[in-house]
Amino acid sequence: MKLRQEQINYLFSYCSEQGIIHYDVQIEMVDHFTEWIELNWEKQPDANFMNMIEQAKKAIPDNELKDIITQKEKFLKKELTGHYHQEILSFFTVPKIALSVLLVAIFYAIPWDPEKDITQHFSIFILITNFYTLYLVLWRGKNIIVKNKDEKMFPLLQYEKLIWLGKVVFISHSCFFLIFYSSFFFDFKTTNQYLIYTIKTMLPFMIISIVSWYYVQVKINKKIRELYPTAFANN
Repeated sequence: MKLRQEQINYLFSYCSEQGIIHYDVQIEMVDHFTEWIELNWEKQPDANFMNMIEQAKKAIPDNELKDIITQKEKFLKKELTGHYHQEILSFFTVPKIALSVLLVAIFYAIPWDPEKDITQHFSIFILITNFYTLYLVLWRGKNIIVKNKDEKMFPLLQYEKLIWLGKVVFISHSCFFLIFYSSFFFDFKTTNQYLIYTIKTMLPFMIISIVSWYYVQVKINKKIRELYPTAFANN
């Protein structure tokens, strides 16, 4: 027997009463309860919905319910990791891999002038990277990152993990560029070949990681909005 929408809404309310705050976890749990109730209601056609709710509570005691909730949370986190792997692989197509190799080669080919500050050698590449990430986020990504943040109506576990990881990556990138641009405040010139080649190696990979990260962020924000449209306003 298929549950009606008002009965499904009741299950959402029940999940909230059980302390399940994340909307995506609630959906998983409502699916779990719905499957159990529909399966067992077929065997008891004379029972009503509240009878089946009471039976479900007895069949799934509190300790077992907590275990199921934990399993659902682990599943959602694992699913988010799968989204990351999928989108990262979709970013590194053959042309992009070739461009990445070319970028590293260009950095190694740039002649090093010991009289120039370190930032003067690579500032044009950083500027291009900043403009391209803005293009990815604001134009191609239709500002989806900001839209999701502003229009989210219910807490989502996957979205919170996405934001947390985004902050970690943003801090790591910011620290790198803070060190790199410290030469604005300190005269930073060098003839140390080891340091020169370290910079020429690290910087292109950092640029690639920044571009790929924002690409993945846009894609996953879109995917989360598609998976949980009712969690966002203006859908």
